[in-house]
Amino acid sequence: MTMTIRKQANQAKRDIAAATALFGNPSRSDVVRELKLAGYKTLGRGCFAVALAHPDHPDVVVKVGQRRIGRGRRQELSDRFPEYVEFLKDSGTRSKFALKVYHMEWLSGCGGGTYAAVVERCKAGKGSAAHKAVTASGSVVKGYRWCSKDASGHATRFIRRFAWMGKLDLHSGNVMLRPNGQAVITDPLC
Repeated sequence: MTMTIRKQANQAKRDIAAATALFGNPSRSDVVRELKLAGYKTLGRGCFAVALAHPDHPDVVVKVGQRRIGRGRRQELSDRFPEYVEFLKDSGTRSKFALKVYHMEWLSGCGGGTYAAVVERCKAGKGSAAHKAVTASGSVVKGYRWCSKDASGHATRFIRRFAWMGKLDLHSGNVMLRPNGQAVITDPLC
């Protein structure tokens, strides 16, 4: 019998705690390595974060990220996922497009180091009508009116709520689908 979402999320939180127990200031690679030793498999990898899932809790994903990375001599890039999560929490946003975040914590360098989040598991939606409508809505918010006929009014209103936070990054890896086909904006900021 499959555990409830709450039980799966709580088990993932315990797994994160166990993975970080050995380290005083864990890096993203330290945490990912320990979670893999605990049976997690990599679902995806981006510039800042790695998404992992465990077969015993298939409805949640652990996202382990690194807030900042250096690129070359002077260029440093920052992950904006923690800011998106804080916005959702602080604003009380309850949109159907919002990613369900069950837990997020800083593992090192509070606000600037490694973080882990437990989020709902979604599937790739590239090419789906829902994905196209959300990415078109992102283009409308950016000011490209030529695609407004393809945009979703609800998605456009949701994206406008946080677009002031920075550059939008609505591509196929950051707009995914729930099992019912509903588009989810997982990590919309650069």
